[in-house]
Amino acid sequence: MLGLFLPSPSDCSSIERCKKYMPTVIREARYHIGMSAPTHYFMGQIEQESRCNEGATAFDGGMGLGQIMPETAKELHRKYPELRELALNPYDPQWNIRAMILYDRACYREVLCQDWYYAFRAYNGGAGLLNREIARAGSCEIERVESQCKRKVLRLKNGLLDFCKVNIEYPYKIFKKAEKWAR
Repeated sequence: MLGLFLPSPSDCSSIERCKKYMPTVIREARYHIGMSAPTHYFMGQIEQESRCNEGATAFDGGMGLGQIMPETAKELHRKYPELRELALNPYDPQWNIRAMILYDRACYREVLCQDWYYAFRAYNGGAGLLNREIARAGSCEIERVESQCKRKVLRLKNGLLDFCKVNIEYPYKIFKKAEKWAR
């Protein structure tokens, strides 16, 4: 069965904003990951993180297209010579896209179960926590790992923030958004 993607008006503006980053995402992903890099996932990630708004700042301090946290930005800039070629500026699309892809690659390699689902969960919530969940599950089966998520729930003014729910849903949101970017 063929699926038909009919974007809403708000999706259209997001898609138009995102299109301009596609060449940079393709170039950076192929250079740092390889020709088979899942560029559509990275486009979905950018859309999920910032709705392709390079000037976005999240409530938790995440910056730019990939919503990179300030300390993570400094750490990535120190760690990767490829980033030091550019000025440390998380609001610069080229710096942010490169940093996001390098961090995604590091997460993919660091997590015990090497799969983009796990890499994106690690990007969102940390490889250490995720590796503990994988170890408790004793498996790379996604449902078993998800059942081992034990993260805090934060009380906010307007409700609760369940970090397990947020972290588990994150890759699925990326994959859904990525569908429109697949060629």
